[in-house]
Amino acid sequence: MSITLPTLTPSRSTRMAARHQIHDIRYGQGHGVRMRDGANPLEMRWTVLWEGLSLTEATSLHNAFTASNGVDSFAWQAPGESASHHYICLEWQVTPTSHETRKVEALFMRVHQQIGGA
Repeated sequence: MSITLPTLTPSRSTRMAARHQIHDIRYGQGHGVRMRDGANPLEMRWTVLWEGLSLTEATSLHNAFTASNGVDSFAWQAPGESASHHYICLEWQVTPTSHETRKVEALFMRVHQQIGGA
């Protein structure tokens, strides 16, 4: 199943972190082997930040992340990317910045195959 995120432009503070998934097997005396873990061993995570959101906009993001249950993916185009890819939202925070505005920070992980087959 796929969800749809509200169309809100993230802050320029949005950042990406990548990590290679490997098996590192040690045999002793400095010997060992490293192998890729899976067909897509590069894990890409984005910390996405939205600032100055209205309560309605922040609630809309919160509701979409909650509805995804952490497994339903959504299409999202990362800053500087030419195409969108599928991501899941692993965690998020909503911070009041005034009586009228909120900051939302979310952790997205890119998935290479949609979970659930839809």
